[in-house]
Amino acid sequence: MQTRQHDLQSQQLVHGLGIISATAVLVFVTWLLLVPDPYATSNSFEPLRRAQISGYLIHPCVYCFLAMLILVNVPTRDNCLWGQLVLLIIAHGLITELLQYFVPGRACDPLDALANICGISVAVAVDRFRRDLFGAYSQLMRLATLIEGGKDLIIETGVAVDSRGLSVAR
Repeated sequence: MQTRQHDLQSQQLVHGLGIISATAVLVFVTWLLLVPDPYATSNSFEPLRRAQISGYLIHPCVYCFLAMLILVNVPTRDNCLWGQLVLLIIAHGLITELLQYFVPGRACDPLDALANICGISVAVAVDRFRRDLFGAYSQLMRLATLIEGGKDLIIETGVAVDSRGLSVAR
């Protein structure tokens, strides 16, 4: 019992750290998108400036990473809430791009907004695949547990249980 409670506490801690990291990355990305010259804020970005990597490559990569981090760490049990979360991420990409119009030295570029949406779309597809894969795995594990429990039930009570957990006459 204590091991199970310890596992639950560990999962909650990891989940909380995931939400904190997703929030931190969201704030950092927002800040980078709204400062006049993101390259001037740190020497860490100098290799990007020297490599002259296109913003049309940076934007989808950043938004794909951001969206995956949010979609994996924010709990969504139903598709409606998941869809609303995706719409909020898209709104963030569009609003920050529009706000760049008011930032000196930045421009509101519709192609950047499209690049943001492309990155989010990739993250959505990957997350959907991940959810389907883990959903199928979780159903198989439940079925295996049910079948294993059914074997114990047959041994103890003499009642057979089918794959759905229903009693079957022997």
